[in-house]
Formats: sequence, C-alpha cells, structure tokens
Amino acid sequence: MRWTEGFSRWPERCLSDLSAAAQLKRYERGDLIASPDAEIPVVLAVISGYMLARRIDAVGSRSSFDVIGPGQVVEMTQALGVQDSSYFDYVAHSDAVIVHIPASALMRVLETDPSLWKDALRMALREQREAFDGLIDRFVGGLRQRLTATIDRLATQHGVSDGAKQSLRLRLTQEDLAAMLQVSRQSINRELQSLHRSGVVSPDYNSLTILDRGALRMAAGRSAHVN
Repeated sequence: MRWTEGFSRWPERCLSDLSAAAQLKRYERGDLIASPDAEIPVVLAVISGYMLARRIDAVGSRSSFDVIGPGQVVEMTQALGVQDSSYFDYVAHSDAVIVHIPASALMRVLETDPSLWKDALRMALREQREAFDGLIDRFVGGLRQRLTATIDRLATQHGVSDGAKQSLRLRLTQEDLAAMLQVSRQSINRELQSLHRSGVVSPDYNSLTILDRGALRMAAGRSAHVN
C-alpha cells in the first residue's frame, strides 16, 4: 500500500499490521466491489484497473458518479466515523485489483500511532474534496461546460500525456459520460462531435484523446493553464 499517496509515509510495521488484516481481491468488469450495507465497513485502495463509484439517493436509485483509478483510496471518511448524506457503491469499471482494509483494523493502527491521524485525515479530506468537485462539474452550467469539466477532471486524475495530446487511459464510453451527467447518449455524442470539429477532443469507440487541453479547460470555465 506504500504506492498510494496517503500511506506512502507510514512506518513499515503499521503497513504490515494493515496488510495482515486486509484482503486483496480481483474483479472483472461489472462485478460489485463494495456497497454501503456491507456488514464490515472497509477502506478501498485501487492497485490496478478502475472502479466506478455510483451515488445512491434517498430512494435507492444509483447513478454513475466517478471513476476511481490506481493509487486512489476511498471510504476513508466513513471509516473514520465522519457520517454524511452521501452513500456510494462501487463496481469494477475494468478488470481490477482492489485492497479491502477493514475500518476496525485501520482504527487499531491509528490508536497505536496517533501521529498517523494527519495522513488519514488528509486522505478523508481529499476524498471529500474530489466528491464535491465532481458534483460541481456535473451540475453547474450548461451541458458543454459540464461535459468538458468532467473530461478535464478525469484527464487530471487518469490521463496519460502524449506530447501535446493527453489521452485518457481508461475505458470511457459515451454511455459512461451520459450516465455521469444524467443526459442521453445522443446529447453527449452531439457535444463530442462539436468539440471534435473544433479540434478540442478526438472521440473513439471507448476512449477520448484531448487535442487542445487549454481550449477544453476554457470551455469548462477554467483557466487554460494546467497546474
């Protein structure tokens, strides 16, 4: 787990204690990884592949919310006992390898070494910030702004630079984007084709290549400069 940003500075003995309690599981695309009604709350750390976070509303309906990739950690907020009104389940978005860390094991390690609370809280705050940013991207502005903001955020998290271009290194279909933005696939297709004609992105069957990151960010209402 040292390859994840949050756990990278933890002492070896603490990581060994976590590893002894954790489970390494492999999933195929579409498999359910975790749900909020599980008997044992867990923190999920992605080793390889991607999983899709689905937001569950008050009546139990699920909507695609975000793509979680290698090195990312989720459900830290719930593990630390910080309850909020958002509930998610997770399904494999591709073949994936995920570490399941029981929340109880995490708390035991934190109790034995309180200095690690800072890293745990950083992970929880980052998770909350990314969820908030995702909500803003999906619901603020017209469809063009929401779509380009979502693509830009996914590029920041999962993109692979290829010179002046940046391709998303995950399976990302028009159906995925439509589900995230809660619009029809036809609406997404029209916007992507318009962005393609403008030289901003190049859509493929199950991926996107960003041709002009600055123009993409400006369409999203952001500075053209990428930090």
